[in-house]
Amino acid sequence: MKNLEKLNSVQGVYRLFGDDVLMIERAEKLIEQKMHLEMPDLNKSVFTDENFDIEKLLLSCEQMPFLSEKGLVVLKNIEKLKADDLKKLNK
Repeated sequence: MKNLEKLNSVQGVYRLFGDDVLMIERAEKLIEQKMHLEMPDLNKSVFTDENFDIEKLLLSCEQMPFLSEKGLVVLKNIEKLKADDLKKLNK
């Protein structure tokens, strides 16, 4: 967490995991703040077990952000990943 707080900007992929849910939520908010995400309703996609669709995830990762330099894709508590989905993610 201390390393995230020191960053001026964020880029790439961050994997947040562990038992401390509050710390993970705090880190997620910090990453979003550091991104200076414009129009988060249009440039942030959140996937959970309930709404997970591999095709929509891949589309979200590939699409250009709308009136912003960056977009954010968040996967939360994905536990029901199929073998076929894993293969698509690894491509």
